[in-house]
Amino acid sequence: MEVLGTALLALLWLGELAKATSVRDGGEMFSEILRMEQFRDSKVLTDFTFEFKLDGDSAKLVDAQHYNLFPRGLGQMVGAYGVEQLQLTLTQGRWDYRKWGYSSRSVPSGAQILVTFNNTIDVDHKWNGLINSLAGLLCASLNFMTVSVTTEPFLTFLPPDAKAQTGRVRYSRLPRENVCTENLTPWSKMLPCQAKSGFGSLLNAYRIFDTNYHSVGISLVTGCSNPTCSSRFIQLNQTLTVVHDAVRRSGSADFSVTTLFDRLVTRGCPLAKESLLYVTVPPTHGFVGFTAPTENTIQGPETPAGNRPLTATYSIKKGNPIASICNTTASAFVPHRYLTGYGQERGGIKVALHNFGESSLDIIYMENLPWILKVYAHTFKVGTLGCGSKSAALQQFKFRPAVDRERPSLLEAVITLPPNCTTTLSFEFDKVFLRYTEHPPDSNRGFDIGPAVITVQNASSEPRIFYTENILVDMPTPDFSMPYNVITFTCTVLAYFFGAVFNVLTREFQAVEISESAEKVKAKKTA
Repeated sequence: MEVLGTALLALLWLGELAKATSVRDGGEMFSEILRMEQFRDSKVLTDFTFEFKLDGDSAKLVDAQHYNLFPRGLGQMVGAYGVEQLQLTLTQGRWDYRKWGYSSRSVPSGAQILVTFNNTIDVDHKWNGLINSLAGLLCASLNFMTVSVTTEPFLTFLPPDAKAQTGRVRYSRLPRENVCTENLTPWSKMLPCQAKSGFGSLLNAYRIFDTNYHSVGISLVTGCSNPTCSSRFIQLNQTLTVVHDAVRRSGSADFSVTTLFDRLVTRGCPLAKESLLYVTVPPTHGFVGFTAPTENTIQGPETPAGNRPLTATYSIKKGNPIASICNTTASAFVPHRYLTGYGQERGGIKVALHNFGESSLDIIYMENLPWILKVYAHTFKVGTLGCGSKSAALQQFKFRPAVDRERPSLLEAVITLPPNCTTTLSFEFDKVFLRYTEHPPDSNRGFDIGPAVITVQNASSEPRIFYTENILVDMPTPDFSMPYNVITFTCTVLAYFFGAVFNVLTREFQAVEISESAEKVKAKKTA
């Protein structure tokens, strides 16, 4: 029996190996990449990318509901709701552009979803079905992304080769949504090797959620491989971005995989085509915990101080380092947003856009504010600070007002920022007096308002998207203790009145005859 069991296990292993080989040959590939980079403030970035690529026959198999490595649950959603592009992130913490530079992984705190559908037929119905399916898949409260908090931008998040929105894009966010283990677990189960081998084995929730910044994401793109669309492709990236504080954890700026995750990578995922580890450190720190051959260690882009970070890449499967470059770059543009005004009746928002570069920048500024804030478009102002004779130019302005309990307000502006200058944007709003049932349990804390989205356009490269801080708005809040006081007082009055009336109506008075012996006893007591 033991020999038979061993033979069956060997056949199963050979079958899985043949399946993986046939998957790669048929146009379906899976790879895993881990980028580790140390910033100037000794924080350590670990960026996981698990990439699925399907082309040709493999993409047709997914369309026909036949799955190999591609996550089945996600594939069924893509087919059922006609999703062309999907970007979903669950984030906790704030990305510091001043200290950590720009990264395509920098996203706002909370939940954020951007979807492009393949047609304009019944888009709102598809959106509702998609967010409910994603909520069940990732165990998150994405089902609260209703139409009242969802918008279609005019200029931001344009599809490729599109000059204006065509009604296929939907964007929504939940600033208060937290990411925790119950989201990471179903996310990791979509990986071919899950958390058993490869870089997935480093997913230690205790270490990941004890960091300055952590973000779980899903990015999916589908399309045609040729002009006639006879062949299609599907690309899915599952990303996990974490910023560790190595000094707080170990008391030293030195770091390694073990000190960050308290785990080791013993082997790569057997279903992965490649498992690469990128390591980038400042030139003054050097490599710690890694063996970096000097002949394969290259220098990254020059920093403002004139230094160049060192980068080396390790193939977990081959064991040979390969040259690479770092993922983040120093940012010459830093946004900052804050509230103005006081009281619970009206207020305003002001944004400082710092352009530290030597050339002007063309940006698209987008504000997606909930309907509880009534924005006045005529109060939108553009100014400059410390720019001398230079001034910012407002090229285009679009505004869609909010409708109570139906849709948020949308404000978009195309602005040219002068170099070495700070440009300010400001506008005012009124605060709506809400129904008492529309307040959260901790209403006195305030309402979270999502960040502004700023797209920095660059003719020589892809646009960069920056996010400002979330803000906390204090709304008009009733005294929630008054209903309790009223209920208590009313119940007391009713109980007293009811008791008195009940006694009067139900009590019977009867004459009682007193016997002679009782009269004698009473007479003795009085005597």
